[in-house]
Amino acid sequence: MATALRRMVVDYPAVRLAGTEGDPEHERELVERARTGDSEAFAKLYRHYVPRIHAFSYRRTNSRELAEDVTVPAAAGCCGFAGDRGFLHPELTDAATRPEAAELEGRDFDAYLSANRTCDVGLERATGRAYRSPILLMEELTR
Repeated sequence: MATALRRMVVDYPAVRLAGTEGDPEHERELVERARTGDSEAFAKLYRHYVPRIHAFSYRRTNSRELAEDVTVPAAAGCCGFAGDRGFLHPELTDAATRPEAAELEGRDFDAYLSANRTCDVGLERATGRAYRSPILLMEELTR
């Protein structure tokens, strides 16, 4: 590898939804309780999602060490770009990416990855960071 990555952020909403069980309202309630400092609610969410996120990250990186340092923002969701609609109505993308941008504010990563080019554009606008495809990153790192 020409370059070693230490930490990267990945915007894949499917991770957040993978393996969800039970009532979504109950899950929302747990999230709200965790946000207000309820350590029991946070522990339940942590136990439920961390193994799934780690497994997802390992499948994408093929490295246990790197998988530990991959961050999938809890606020990751649809960027709202909707094909080319984000070019015509940037306020849609701004509103959709605001929570994720706030979550990442003040944090620095070696790479910012997303699922497709229009999401890259929307997330770049929101965070000021250059997002790109994992495929392009792999190509760069294997030169």
